[in-house]
Amino acid sequence: MSTASDVVEDAAAYPLHSVEGQMRLAGDLSFHLRDYEVALSYYRNVVSDFKQDRSWKHAAGAYEMWGLCAYITGGARSEWMRCMESSYEHYLQASSSRLAMRAVALHQAMVSDVKEAALRLMKVNGDLADNNLKNALILEQAGQLYYASGSARKGAFHLVLAGHTYNKLGFKRLALFSYQAVVELYLGKGWFHITDHFHFTMARQAFGLGMKDESLVHFLKLLNSFADAQKKVCIQADRENTYIKEFIYVVKDWVQTQSMAEDTSTVDLQIPCLDHEVRVYLSDDKQREPPLPSESSVASWEHLGEKVIPNLSQEDRQELGWRQRSDVRIFDTLRRVSATGAKVFVELALTNPMRVKWEIVGLTLRGRLLDSNNEPSADTQAVEFTAQDVELGPLESKQIRLAALPQREGLLQILGIRWTIFDCHKVVCERPFQLKGRRLRNTLEQRASKTGVYSGDLRLEIKVRSWKPRLQARLEGWPVQKEQSTEASAALLQGELRRCSLVITSDDLDCPLTLLQVATSHPQYLALEEPDTKSSKEISVRLTDEGIRLQGKLTALFDAAAHELRLPVLLRVDTVGVHTLRLLILAEAEGPGGPKCDQRQWITLEDQVGVEPAVSVTARPSPSFTSDGRFIFTCLVENRAAAPVHVTGMSGFCDTGLVPLDLQAFTTGEPLIEPGDSVQLLYALCWPAEGAQVQQEARWRLLHACRQAAAVSYKSKSKTHRKPIATDLAVQWRQGATIGEAFSLQVPLERPEAPPCPLDLHLLAPAAAEVSQLVPVTVKIRNASLAGPVSFYFVAESTADLAWVGCERSEIIRLPANEYHSETIQAYFSQPGVYNLNRFRLFVVGMCLALGRCFFDCLQWNFDGRDCRPSSTVPASEQAPMAFAVPFERLLHVQASGDTVENNHPTATVGPPQYQPEAFTIKHFDLFY
Repeated sequence: MSTASDVVEDAAAYPLHSVEGQMRLAGDLSFHLRDYEVALSYYRNVVSDFKQDRSWKHAAGAYEMWGLCAYITGGARSEWMRCMESSYEHYLQASSSRLAMRAVALHQAMVSDVKEAALRLMKVNGDLADNNLKNALILEQAGQLYYASGSARKGAFHLVLAGHTYNKLGFKRLALFSYQAVVELYLGKGWFHITDHFHFTMARQAFGLGMKDESLVHFLKLLNSFADAQKKVCIQADRENTYIKEFIYVVKDWVQTQSMAEDTSTVDLQIPCLDHEVRVYLSDDKQREPPLPSESSVASWEHLGEKVIPNLSQEDRQELGWRQRSDVRIFDTLRRVSATGAKVFVELALTNPMRVKWEIVGLTLRGRLLDSNNEPSADTQAVEFTAQDVELGPLESKQIRLAALPQREGLLQILGIRWTIFDCHKVVCERPFQLKGRRLRNTLEQRASKTGVYSGDLRLEIKVRSWKPRLQARLEGWPVQKEQSTEASAALLQGELRRCSLVITSDDLDCPLTLLQVATSHPQYLALEEPDTKSSKEISVRLTDEGIRLQGKLTALFDAAAHELRLPVLLRVDTVGVHTLRLLILAEAEGPGGPKCDQRQWITLEDQVGVEPAVSVTARPSPSFTSDGRFIFTCLVENRAAAPVHVTGMSGFCDTGLVPLDLQAFTTGEPLIEPGDSVQLLYALCWPAEGAQVQQEARWRLLHACRQAAAVSYKSKSKTHRKPIATDLAVQWRQGATIGEAFSLQVPLERPEAPPCPLDLHLLAPAAAEVSQLVPVTVKIRNASLAGPVSFYFVAESTADLAWVGCERSEIIRLPANEYHSETIQAYFSQPGVYNLNRFRLFVVGMCLALGRCFFDCLQWNFDGRDCRPSSTVPASEQAPMAFAVPFERLLHVQASGDTVENNHPTATVGPPQYQPEAFTIKHFDLFY
């Protein structure tokens, strides 16, 4: 770099009276007189003398003026470019960097190509010494020229270098301007390291210049960049910790120096990240838990609601539909209703995108309560928002539940969330909830929109009413599955009778509750019982098929201390497996007016119960041949449980209603059945007395519901027109302190697999006899049908060795339903041997119309491709009877005279008849015409 002494020395080398001085002065005077051609000739002639004398500064000045004159006079481009380049080189050779920079500036103004000018500046920057102000200015100018030439990335790069050089030289304001000129270019490119460096550096520079507002803005942009889902770069935790510490320092300093008119100021900080999925729960909604396995047999909440209220309103249907499917599209038109003083919960997810711990202080909801005129309430205590502190670990996501407590009627609008920045209570952050409804595709404009057109979402708008009940419900004593409990007796046994309680708690006893109705999805598994209503006579209780209905001034039923109402529940499940049971509770209060749906509260309870095998029973009926109107039930009871069980008794009920039957056991005591074993028990049944009726207890209502379910199944599978008369049997058992019942439903009071013949044949005779001896044979014929009377006669056929003494053909006998006819005849045998006494044929000559139709339904056959079905009349008559043979064997051993014969003829006994199944087991009937 040239000094002042060098300039004086060079000037003294060529005084004005010298030839070189005179020529330079003449050229300068001609230039000022605008005679550029004459000036050019003087400069061209004198430059060679300066170069010969090695006076590089004078030579550079002559070249500089030569180039200017050539440019002004329109000379060749190559001429004035060569002159300007020679001037720059000679200035550098003379160590006159300032004059060299002037030559470059003049040359840059003369050249029209900005890219070429930028390249020339970068050449000058390389020739100059580093880290001085001229370097920063050259880099800044080169960046501007590159940007103007279309090379945006190269221009931004040189501007960043200029800003970096300014920063090192202490020119922070110039450095800040350089960074601000290029930062927008890098945003949205995914170069997060570069943008983070820009914002962090600009924040520091602005803070150093006292521009604290701008510094805070840059720090917010730096931290908010971490909330970008596309930012997947790995930044060290120490670096992020430095960002946060300096940000807190800037915020605290900004708060101290800022003269805020308000108590707090709001900043737009996007950390932590807020998930778009936001759920709103009322106080009576069930807690958010993993969904239970779906069962096709479980009734939906809407179906249960129709059982409670036959004509559901659109709002009630949508409310139950939301509880069933949790479909947010329902909130296009649904505004849910909450009671005053009841909390409204908002569940959201917060995520910390940084690798350092993040503390959130005073996190609350932000909202307002609108009055009937849709104006915000002036009362600041109209809505209370509960605050909580949240701590998020590095890269942690956490579910947060916030609460709002409305104290007045109106429309509660929840707008977003807010919290304070660390311990700076005067600076708060607010994040609005941005919820969208379903996308609309009705019109062409809606379908063609790139961003989409969405419907409104009303889930954050809750109607608050003071006349809505505030009830909570839970189940006490409910069996817990074994994987959830360590108790061995936690699971439910098949058919076990478990006493539970439905506990309903009221948070507001001043609310005039007038209706309470409970419905269950499985009435055959769960039955509710009446509560104690003796204290109030103004309450009506009605047991329904699905549950219970209470109406009146129901507040008197609640315990004054605990605010509870307990409804007894009897649980019995007779199907092994895991079952999902549902309870729907409707509470309604008496209000001053308005829609009924605003005064109703729906409570949904859903739980699972696991059932393990216990006791199963199979019953088979058979008629009694010694007593009219009596049946014998052969019950096979099997223990499938892991522990022994005791059979304590049996109950029976007639199919025509809940009519108790008289059952007499053949054994006494309580039989013990070991695990895996079975026992066969006999019970004699007599017809119930007229007017006998069982009380409507919960266990009998369970039986009735099971019977109805079985009747529906029977109706769907039955192919005949006549439903057989049946009974329901319940076997009581106990296992320690556990008691239960096993049902055998729809046991027909007819022989199993009844053949077409309506008659049963039974023969009583000794086991052995002698030749030429009259053997008494008792013939018992029973009308096995309960549909009506049957008219018939029987014939005993004789053979060469067997003769019947007495009446071989009976008279016509008319037997009412379920009665028998007995007759004794003598058999004579001519020689010893083993004889089959079944030589009887039955001839039916008349029966009732219903029995005849059933008979022909069982005898359908295809004849010549035609389906032959019975007519409306019965063809059996005395002239054309229907003949039946009963193909079973009743063997008699006939011995020669003199052999010892034991008389085994059956004798009459007192009490229940002896059970001899082989004596009347009938496999099939043959029909003869």
